[in-house]
Amino acid sequence: MIRSLTRPCTVLALVLLYCCGGVAEAKDAPAAKHGAHKSAPAHPANNHRGRASVYSRKLSKRPMADGTPLDLESNAAASKTLPLGSRAKVTNLHNGRSAEVVIKDRGPFVKGRIIDLSPKTARALGFHTGTVPVEVTPIDDKQAQAEHISKPGAVVVSDAQWLHAPPPIQ
Repeated sequence: MIRSLTRPCTVLALVLLYCCGGVAEAKDAPAAKHGAHKSAPAHPANNHRGRASVYSRKLSKRPMADGTPLDLESNAAASKTLPLGSRAKVTNLHNGRSAEVVIKDRGPFVKGRIIDLSPKTARALGFHTGTVPVEVTPIDDKQAQAEHISKPGAVVVSDAQWLHAPPPIQ
């Protein structure tokens, strides 16, 4: 009789301990002891840090997730977390070079890699093959419009204007 009561109580105690974080803290303790940094979960609103790789030349002209063919001389990129069509600033953490990319594909599907870049973008960041550590910063459309407006002679047309009538031809 006592054994049958002990087992459910033990299971319940373990479940409560796990849910309250007692087991998770004990499991993460060795990582904290060695100074390992646990990264924040990837979220489109946050900057991402990880490794970037380059699209293979064999994939040229193959369709990407958004349906367009891969142009190796474009600023196309693949991300697992950022929405298709969004833009991001990619910074090489080795040399500080940055480039703006458009997310047109899904991937990379290799552990530790957060973005695949076209060869053109990789050259702009200062690498041709392999991987490099990068920081990916999503660009808000409002922020990008403000940057364009601040440049002399720049004209920004909102999407709403395109819905009603095309812009006048000059």
